[in-house]
Amino acid sequence: MEPGNGSPTKVVGRRVGGFLVDSLVFIALGAIAWFALTDRLDADTSSGGGFVIGHTRYAFTSSSNRGIWIAIVILLLLAIFVVMTGLRGTSPGKLATGIRTVRADGAPPGLGRGALRSAVGLVADGFPYFLPGLTGLVLALSSKDNQRVGDRAAGTWVVRAEVAGRPIAEVVPQAPATIAPAATAPAPTALTEQPAGWYADPRGQARLRWWDGSAWTEHVAQ
Repeated sequence: MEPGNGSPTKVVGRRVGGFLVDSLVFIALGAIAWFALTDRLDADTSSGGGFVIGHTRYAFTSSSNRGIWIAIVILLLLAIFVVMTGLRGTSPGKLATGIRTVRADGAPPGLGRGALRSAVGLVADGFPYFLPGLTGLVLALSSKDNQRVGDRAAGTWVVRAEVAGRPIAEVVPQAPATIAPAATAPAPTALTEQPAGWYADPRGQARLRWWDGSAWTEHVAQ
């Protein structure tokens, strides 16, 4: 990635939008399961509980149906926030907003990292719980590579979909490295007529270094 084009991790707005879409999908599917498994009772004669629409109360009268609904809700949470993210790096919301969750080599995180990311995110990024997600939002806006606590714990990044599959070191601008004085490490003559691009680092401080067409810069890829 050329310096100055912006880091592909700067997608916090898309992440918020994706989370809202995922939440709506989860609520909608959970509601469908609720109405499918509850009994329809007369709102005026039933003893309470459930959800009333018009003159009908939707409520569980069977503990087995209640247990099935709880299991469905748990499975939906795991499917959207752990399984899809872990195996594909995506979710309904991420597909809609054009972002992906990846590990350092650009591949999907895997189930283990996906589960760790979600669990830590629920506890740490969700604080304070009366404003859920505030900590995660602040960290994603202010931290290096826009990682929240769950990302740091799992070693994951959220990037634009078009760069998924490429190593993070190649697509995210790295912190400037200490560069030796030009007198001790002059740019090789062979590159003086070369166009700007990534080349093997002549100083051996990184795998690649950006040549701007006339001199080496501080942009490196590990």
